[in-house]
Amino acid sequence: MKSAFILIFILNFSIMSAQEEKPRDINNPISLSENLSIYEETEIKDGFIYWKLHLKKKGEKKTKILEDYKREMEMADKIDYIPKDVVDLLNQDNYMFYPQLINAYKKGKYIYVFLYKDRKAMLDIYYFRDGVNFEKTGYSLHRMGGGSVMNFGGYVYSVDIQEIGNSHYISYIAARALVDRGSKGILRIKDGDVSKIEIKEDSEKTIFYPYRIKEVEGKEVSRKEKEKIFHQELMKQLEEKNLLVRKDFLETYGYINEQMNDMVYYIFYKTSNTEKTMKLAKYGRYFINSRANFYLMFADYIEQPLLPEYSRWNPKKQ
Repeated sequence: MKSAFILIFILNFSIMSAQEEKPRDINNPISLSENLSIYEETEIKDGFIYWKLHLKKKGEKKTKILEDYKREMEMADKIDYIPKDVVDLLNQDNYMFYPQLINAYKKGKYIYVFLYKDRKAMLDIYYFRDGVNFEKTGYSLHRMGGGSVMNFGGYVYSVDIQEIGNSHYISYIAARALVDRGSKGILRIKDGDVSKIEIKEDSEKTIFYPYRIKEVEGKEVSRKEKEKIFHQELMKQLEEKNLLVRKDFLETYGYINEQMNDMVYYIFYKTSNTEKTMKLAKYGRYFINSRANFYLMFADYIEQPLLPEYSRWNPKKQ
């Protein structure tokens, strides 16, 4: 029984560790521009977790601290029948308390930071009004379920960022698979405003039919090649479905993959005669009635604004 307990723990911990990526520390920063980068610093000292988020300008030794975090660790007591090495592993539950920098980008006076913090998948937005001082707004995208790492494993928080037209589109998934159903979706971000894309599948404007584009399949197909193929296929299908007016053409377009399934594409486009808002075509492999097939959907959708968890108007309680 005790051996089984230890084996299950080590198995779960190995799975958790396999999910972790290389930390975004000083040796692996995220580049925000030619002269600006962001990285995290984690230190364990005297039973506390110390975590800092640094903004570094090229050529300058001193960094700007965007966040300074401190939390007391929860240490497991020794149990007679469990070896010391396993007791040490039990203390890895503190992994769930470590903040972690996931991804980030800069646009204009805004820096957008995706991070795991306080058991939440967060998006923190830093607005530098004067280039020096900043205001911070935080959005919670998902709250991770509780429970020990030994029994329920670690968490997943993955983010992809693509600039399409004058906005950034974010594909994300955040979950703790054995505890909660997680959260996933596509966000549109512009000038500090954040909204989530919600497809209206029952709308009369949504067209959905079997269709396969074999040319985009395979890891050897580059992103640039896929964009060219999608451009050709979009024009072809828009014309066949009478969704283009005469002499209309694709003015802006780009795609982003679903994080759970890289065979699902969200293709945002705008034609020369459409409104200011982007239109959406969703392409990929779906299971309907237990049968897999490829489908193309010209989707009607809405953008649901997200409400911040904290901002300068509603500061986070310390």
